[in-house]
This record gives sequence, structure tokens and C-alpha cells, in this order.
Amino acid sequence: MAVSAFPAVVDALVALGRTVVPTGVTVADGMPKPKDPADFLAVGVPSLDDGGSLFSGESRQTWAEVGGLSRDEEAFVNCLAAARSRDETVKDARDKAYAIVEAIAGLCRSNPTLGVPSLLWTSHGVTVNPVLLYEAGRGVSYVVEFQVAYRARI
Repeated sequence: MAVSAFPAVVDALVALGRTVVPTGVTVADGMPKPKDPADFLAVGVPSLDDGGSLFSGESRQTWAEVGGLSRDEEAFVNCLAAARSRDETVKDARDKAYAIVEAIAGLCRSNPTLGVPSLLWTSHGVTVNPVLLYEAGRGVSYVVEFQVAYRARI
């Protein structure tokens, strides 16, 4: 019996995320390679905001039944969608970043257990934090920090 569903959820988001994000988007377990110029989805990462979470996610467990061995785990996985503008407009970068977020939200709606046997459900958007960035020499970028929540019986 697993002590947490968190590792399996991250693995599933990475594997299934690759099948649903827009073409050309890199999906990474953690942050992608620094030199990777592609738009990306990073799964299981701390917040980029100085005041944000230092954790890759958070989970809490309670006993599922009195006297039993099962626990219910309610948790979330931090994710980051990032996109660069092709035409140097904020709208292009924002639309591309949110297309990545929507792909993961759609995945959670269409496959709530992500194929993980212990999952009862997943849900996108516990919190969503969009950030506009202007990087020297790289143009307009848009980053959306978001979370995928889940509940599991372990």
C-alpha cells in the first residue's frame, strides 16, 4: 500500500499531459531544461512567486473508516504553464499559456482518475495565478501557475 498517491498523480499528469497539450509544448516532471526554448508545462514545481508555496504540492490524510487501515488523501499538485509570444503580443502569449492549462483541465474532466487506481477524482484550478513576463532578448512570455487537486483512497 502506498503512503501517498502524490507520486502516481505527478507521473500520470506528466505522461497524459504529453498527449493533450498543444503541439510543440514540452511537458516536464519538474522544470524543463534551462535552454529549452519551447512553451512548457512543468508538473510538481514550487511557486515562482516570492510569496508563493515552496512546495511542489500539498497533501493531507485522514482515516477513511473507524478501525480500518485505509486513509483518504486530499491533495494538490502545483503546475506551471509557460508560453512565449510568436508575434510579440501579450494576447498571443496569454492565449498559448491558457491553452496548456485548458488541456490539463480537459484531461481532469475527461479522465478524473488519470488511470491511477487509488484516485477518486481530480479537479483543475484550486488556485490559478497568471503572470505576464517581459524577458530581455526573449520578448513577451506568459506564465500561469495552477494546481490540480485530487482525492485518493490509500
